[in-house]
Amino acid sequence: MSEIVIALNHGKQTVIDAVSRGMISPYTWRAVLRKYKDNIRWYVAGVRYEGGTREDVYMHRIIAGAKRGETVDHRDGDGLNNRRRNLRRCSVRQNVVNARVRAHSSRFKGVYRNRHGRWVAQIGILRRAVYLGAFVSEEEAARAYNQAATRHYGEFAKLNGV
Repeated sequence: MSEIVIALNHGKQTVIDAVSRGMISPYTWRAVLRKYKDNIRWYVAGVRYEGGTREDVYMHRIIAGAKRGETVDHRDGDGLNNRRRNLRRCSVRQNVVNARVRAHSSRFKGVYRNRHGRWVAQIGILRRAVYLGAFVSEEEAARAYNQAATRHYGEFAKLNGV
């Protein structure tokens, strides 16, 4: 499948599949920085005027065919990669579990150092932190998180590279 690279403002660019060109051609696109808590990510947005009101539209939502209230996830976490194979419709929960590592004491998601110097693995399930154990090494804790994330989140699990 051929791809198209589209230049945006701020020196950014987006990549789409050639078959998506017709869907996005009615809009002028720009790179926008979106911030939610400590998650900062670039996305591609355009403007639609409907009934006299201005509304932002996002390229990934148009390409994925998302309706109002539906969530679209970028598999690789890159909001500028709008190839169809990188987009998937999902629940808000599934989108959250695919988030990248938050700022804390470890370089791995779901891992932190406790006050005794051990590495603790934990995972969020149904808005609760579930303790997975304390480990001597950061890598062991990361593997424990990966196992639990795969079991609970399936294809949406954002795994640690260990």
